[in-house]
Amino acid sequence: MMVARISADGEVTSSDTIRREGLSPAVEACLVDVVKRARFTAPGGAGSTLQIPVTFVVAEPRRP
Repeated sequence: MMVARISADGEVTSSDTIRREGLSPAVEACLVDVVKRARFTAPGGAGSTLQIPVTFVVAEPRRP
């Protein structure tokens, strides 16, 4: 699960992972970085806080 704080103009002011179950430090850092670079529709007011669920699944190999 990710949490992102969004300013009134839609800029991400902070991003972090919560419930880090099974994530390597490298994957966690990548997710935090991607969310920090995102832009959202301006929520106005005092901004907003988003909780972003993240699920990884193992893909089936492609058959030729």
